[in-house]
Amino acid sequence: MVAIGTSVAKAIALLCVQGEGRMPMQSTIQWLLATNLSHRLQDTSWAIPTIQSIHLLAIAALIGSAVAIDLRLAGLFACDVPFSRLFHRYAPWLWTALGVLLATGLLMVIGGPERVLTNWMFWTKMVLVLFGLALSVVMPVLPGMAESVPPSGVSVTLMRLFGLCALGTWVAVIFAGRWIAYIL
Repeated sequence: MVAIGTSVAKAIALLCVQGEGRMPMQSTIQWLLATNLSHRLQDTSWAIPTIQSIHLLAIAALIGSAVAIDLRLAGLFACDVPFSRLFHRYAPWLWTALGVLLATGLLMVIGGPERVLTNWMFWTKMVLVLFGLALSVVMPVLPGMAESVPPSGVSVTLMRLFGLCALGTWVAVIFAGRWIAYIL
């Protein structure tokens, strides 16, 4: 799964850098570096570390919520609780954390665009985040998820596989995010 995400991310990065009719990545980076916000973020010694700390707290909230939802799907947590009730308990945390992550992530990109926008691991992480969100939020909209049993036409094994796949994706997101700093 990580290999697929990595390949997709590399393809996206190449399209952004070399695609015809697209703004070359270097132009985007130079434009971002020239913005007033980028200068302020780079010139304020506490800005990026503070933003990174908030980003990490939001990651913990998002991953914690997604893990609870996905463990329930996999039949490993709160099996006596209807899925819809568990989902509605953790979904606000998931969506709030996602909003904070988007805001802090955007600020980090603006503060150092050359570090992330040309990094294929960053794009891998973005693809994995989208995949993880799709896995974590698709199940609740299926008919029959309000009960503690799988919806009609969905086997328990398929639900468990779905939940475990989502869990694996979130673990891959964490590792990809950590590796952004080490891959240039």
